[in-house]
Amino acid sequence: MESGYDIIVVGLGCVGLSTAYQCAKNGLKVLALEQHIESGMLGTSSHGLARIWRTSHPNKLLNEMMYKSISLWKELEQEFGEELLVTKSMLNMGPKDHESIQYILKQMKIDEEIILISLKEKEADSHVMGKEYKVLNSEEIMKNYPAIKNLPEDYIGIIDNCSGWIYSAKIMKLLSEYLTNHESVTVKYNTKVVKATKNSVTLENGDEYFGENVVLCTGCETKEYFDKKFQSEKKAVEYYIFNPVEGLPPTFHEYLPDGGIFYGTFEPDGEKMTYKIGNYYGRKYEIMLEYLAERYPTLKSKLKYGVPCFFTNTPGYEFQYKKDASGVHYAYGFSGTGFKFMPLHGEIVYNGIFGTKDLSKWKERFISKL
Repeated sequence: MESGYDIIVVGLGCVGLSTAYQCAKNGLKVLALEQHIESGMLGTSSHGLARIWRTSHPNKLLNEMMYKSISLWKELEQEFGEELLVTKSMLNMGPKDHESIQYILKQMKIDEEIILISLKEKEADSHVMGKEYKVLNSEEIMKNYPAIKNLPEDYIGIIDNCSGWIYSAKIMKLLSEYLTNHESVTVKYNTKVVKATKNSVTLENGDEYFGENVVLCTGCETKEYFDKKFQSEKKAVEYYIFNPVEGLPPTFHEYLPDGGIFYGTFEPDGEKMTYKIGNYYGRKYEIMLEYLAERYPTLKSKLKYGVPCFFTNTPGYEFQYKKDASGVHYAYGFSGTGFKFMPLHGEIVYNGIFGTKDLSKWKERFISKL
């Protein structure tokens, strides 16, 4: 039995690491627990070398969160002396009348206001002032990106130059090392929590730890072990890694008429560059093969391997920043957006528990305030 912690953080994926980092940076005594032997293992939602970030979500609040996150990523780069956020262009493509495409077109007209407000509040890095959009028809898309084939005539492409990828594996490693070496933090891997109360956690072997606060950043396993009554969905997905070919967009989202979404990005792997493509249909390899044959036929033969992953969907896709009736805090249910907002998630959870900043700006995305 151990006690005396200001906070116990359960789950050291991207959100848990960021939360523990914020707590340690602000002088708190932290116990950080992870059931796996390391953070970001294969098969977990935090695995992978890179993640897409973008400021062209079909959702105004998510774009505002991204502008704020950019400045926090820049702070992390400065602290650790490493490049973490790479800026490239993103191609958003789909039928012109698709709801998401129409929203992004509308977003083009209001982005200037968002950026100016964010800069005034010092919540966005100044480089976003250079944000630009460009709209292409289907023929122009295929001319600009020759690897893309067979686009319907009603497709348009919206190129956003304020997007790119995050070195996800690198920041996981940096934060893990930071916490392991921090004098006020105790990190325990290979440690599975099976019960949590307002001030304690119980491990699978029966050991107990006590602290002033407990926050569960346990992702898709939260419903199974802790928040059992909430109707979240554990979504099993996968993505595929290819040797790249000429003519690929740096990053892309394709919005299909049936509501499906495919995404892709370059992904650095050591000294080499690979290309990642995934979708939100689930683990259906045949759908990926059909898509590649139609849209990226020259890439199909370059497949290296597939990678399983999970994320947690919630009704309305609201983020689960909340406290239950017993006093246990939760931070999960980010529906595949954990990494791009990673530093902001940690800041929101820290401030929600310890009350040092007003969180009302982000309340539309909460189920309930921490």
